[in-house]
Amino acid sequence: PCQHFAFYPDGKCFLGGYNTVLEDDHTCNATNPCEHGFEVISGPPDCANKSNWVFPPAVSKDVPVIVAAPTTAAPTTVAATTITTPTAEDPTAALTTEAPSVVQSGPKKVGKGETCNGSLPPQFATLCEDGLTCSNSGMPGASGVCTEEQASGPKKVGKGEKCNGSLPPQFATLCEDGLTCSNSGMPGASGVCTEEQASGPKRVGKGETCNGSLPPQFATLCEDGLTC
Repeated sequence: PCQHFAFYPDGKCFLGGYNTVLEDDHTCNATNPCEHGFEVISGPPDCANKSNWVFPPAVSKDVPVIVAAPTTAAPTTVAATTITTPTAEDPTAALTTEAPSVVQSGPKKVGKGETCNGSLPPQFATLCEDGLTCSNSGMPGASGVCTEEQASGPKKVGKGEKCNGSLPPQFATLCEDGLTCSNSGMPGASGVCTEEQASGPKRVGKGETCNGSLPPQFATLCEDGLTC
């Protein structure tokens, strides 16, 4: 019956009986490996039964003594630990080891007027403190300066000031209450804040031009006792 095997990297497998003798394979060994650099593999059918094992003859070699080279590296620093020893007063006290502290590597907070850049890696990023915003050129990754946050909505302007409510909210200027933005009527054009006029028809006197068919803001109606 099969008591030993010899397997080669090319897929060949040879079986051996009780009279198997362990010998060096001169065509597939450490100095002359087979395909892919592997050696022949041999062994018994059952590793648990040591009576089937084949042991090679003992080989004694002089093992060279390796002496570590001197080093100038700094000695290793061992963190101190806190140990609580059980006592008669507190027999349940356990041995405890103090965990090492962890240094925070997150972004640094900076104040008004300081350079800020939140696009850098966390250990190098600088973020503005609460109530401040990082104002930069708008170029991705560019640094900026921390300034006070401005309202992002439209700005209110007074009488005689320039107005334009068609711009984006952060740039729009709206007239204060009681004023209206008078412009050329061209879409998107800026205007000037003036006092609001009555939007109804205008009353005209004898001999003046009248037209009640126009929109209310342009219509002209005759005064009482007159007809158009």
